[in-house]
Amino acid sequence: MKELANIVHKEVSRFCHEMAEQEYQGYAQAAWFEQNGAEQIEAKLTDERFVEWFERALELGYTLDDVQVKPYISTHGAWHGWTSFMVEIPIYGKYPSSFEKIRFADNSELPKSFVAPFIEREREEAEKEAALPVQREAELAAEKAAKEADRAAWIADHGSDYLQRATKLGYNCQRQYVTERAALELPDLDVDFDNRAQWSGRSCPSIEALDLVEALIEAGHKAEVVWLTGPMEAPIDEAGYPAPHEFESCEAVVVSDYLGKYALVKIL
Repeated sequence: MKELANIVHKEVSRFCHEMAEQEYQGYAQAAWFEQNGAEQIEAKLTDERFVEWFERALELGYTLDDVQVKPYISTHGAWHGWTSFMVEIPIYGKYPSSFEKIRFADNSELPKSFVAPFIEREREEAEKEAALPVQREAELAAEKAAKEADRAAWIADHGSDYLQRATKLGYNCQRQYVTERAALELPDLDVDFDNRAQWSGRSCPSIEALDLVEALIEAGHKAEVVWLTGPMEAPIDEAGYPAPHEFESCEAVVVSDYLGKYALVKIL
């Protein structure tokens, strides 16, 4: 039974360290259990019903290699307050009774020299977690500023007279900007501004499609050959509503995330 206890103790210890890393708390409890929890596990496995269940498995030809240990947390709260484990042997079955939750030492029971470094780490991790929203906000602001700078530079260098004049006066001409830039950089593709196009995976693409998608990828675009199942533009009736229509599915090449947002389509 001691060998099984060692297996269980090792697996539960791994689980405890993982939980401490995930929740940024209980580092001291995980370390304490790794050093001192073996006897507690061994005591739990001496339950007569479990011994009978496990010895029956051995008689049937199962070995320690077949044993699976599954630690878990029985309820919400600090992980080290509600950790237990199950023992299962595939095919033979799962031990039907649950083991009592594991007891972990509180910080107040541990020597200062042992627990202090872990408390300091918890403090550091809490500060890092608190800083994440601020850091992410700064990253998003930097990304937005970079996109705006790139947009302004492109309009100044390549934009039409209309686009330059309208932008200079502060008008929002994003659609015109994307239209002009796509026409210059990807003249054979159409921008799907309203995200109406629909497609599925394409099996055995044509040589033409492969040539085009390879060229696009080499140019730094996110491109793929697809099977277009819905058009970018649907017919509109006199009242301004989509009119009934038939669309014949076909092969197409799609560029995704153009300028970080748009999809472009070329029907082949």
